Amino acid sequence: MNRRLEGLIAPLVLLVAIAAVVGLTALSRQDPGSPDEASEPVVEPTDTASPSPSVEPTGPEDRGRRDPRRRGGDDRVPRLRDNPDLPAVTCENPTRTMPLTVVSYNIKSAKLSNGFDLGLIADQLAGWEPDVVLLQEVDRFRVRSRRQDQPALLADRLGMEWAFGANVRLGSTQYGTAILSRFPILAERNVPLPNRAGGQQRGLLWTKLDVEGRPVSVYTTHFQHMKSYADIRREQGIAVENILREDPNPSILGGDLNSVPSSPPVGILTSGRMTDSWSTASGGQGATAPAGRPRARIDYLLHSGELAVTSTAVLPTNLSDHRAVRATYELEVDDECFGPGSVQ
Repeated sequence: MNRRLEGLIAPLVLLVAIAAVVGLTALSRQDPGSPDEASEPVVEPTDTASPSPSVEPTGPEDRGRRDPRRRGGDDRVPRLRDNPDLPAVTCENPTRTMPLTVVSYNIKSAKLSNGFDLGLIADQLAGWEPDVVLLQEVDRFRVRSRRQDQPALLADRLGMEWAFGANVRLGSTQYGTAILSRFPILAERNVPLPNRAGGQQRGLLWTKLDVEGRPVSVYTTHFQHMKSYADIRREQGIAVENILREDPNPSILGGDLNSVPSSPPVGILTSGRMTDSWSTASGGQGATAPAGRPRARIDYLLHSGELAVTSTAVLPTNLSDHRAVRATYELEVDDECFGPGSVQ
């Protein structure tokens, strides 16, 4: 009996050894970059300290389409994907300038007099032909707006990428701001702004875009609206200006500031590196609210000195209680930009 077992064990050992060699050979020949083996980037929770893997920028042929890897239906608040506090990027001998059209629009969650209609908002935005859209009062998964994922739906309709800042959360429902871009979004972060009891939480949503190889920072925000919260609006202005001051990249800020041009929040925001785009390129009041017969300018686009304003406009609309603001900028770009913050 023992001899018979010994006779069986030897061939079995030989077969196992052969199988192991064949398996190792097959693994060594596998293509690690094949689509079937590639893993999705992971978006980690906001309370983690280490950044999640960055999304590789897409090529020029992919611009204008939303990268299917982005967000992936994740309902958490966007978080920092890389370090925003990078030294300035220099473009030696810029070879050309390119236009960059930005629209800021408070969409009131697409709530119309006869219900919610996000399709009309999408059509309106498409007609304005923006490269970047900054949105306020945006819903995700709320019952009142038919549980729509509004930023994702708008981005799909417009062929853009998107980022969302959830400032108010109740269970799975969210309310906040969004950024849509036809350029790749390389990084994103939502920063809570100062608040006090009784006030609705507001935030500053930041994205870093790859604009023809040059990194551009785009921000959107929605300041506290109640008259008795003027002190909070001022604190929110200080918090945003502190962040903008440290950003090394060309920067654009847009949003519903609930503040007139002569107010402290606007004065604070334009006291540093940012300039009011409307006052630079346009005359007139530029009033944006209420939309039907606007009396006050409370919606803004601001820009840093690396951008030159070529035109601005207040865009009439009957789909919201705010009119939209549009500005077109010129940005110097080059085939080779240098610096730790440059797009590689």
